[in-house]
Formats: sequence, structure tokens, C-alpha cells
Amino acid sequence: MVVVGAVVGGIVGFGVALLITEVIIGNAATGSGFDWQFWTDVVLTVIGVLVGLTVARRYIAQRSAPTT
Repeated sequence: MVVVGAVVGGIVGFGVALLITEVIIGNAATGSGFDWQFWTDVVLTVIGVLVGLTVARRYIAQRSAPTT
């Protein structure tokens, strides 16, 4: 379940990154040596994976908690 959360989080993070860098901003790289579009994609994908892991772990912990 945690792996599924990480994969889904990574896909959502990458989708948001593409939405921001390609659709909303849409500027081509300036050729200055720093590819901000690539690194924005990478950073938001990693953040998406971490959020997916956290959500999956909380879901598992909530489902396994005893009800009183």
C-alpha cells in the first residue's frame, strides 16, 4: 500500500510540475546553464512521492487502529 501511495504521489507531483512548467508558465529554457524546468519537475515529483508515502502510512495506521 505504501508503494502504491508513493507511485500515485509521484505521478500526481510530476503532473503538477508539467502543468506549471509547460502550461502555465510555458517559457523555453534561456540557455543560461540552469534548466529550471527540469529541476522543478524533479523537485515536485520527489515532493509528490513523499506526500504519497505519508498519506499511505496515515491511511494504514488509521485502518489498523482499534475502534473503541
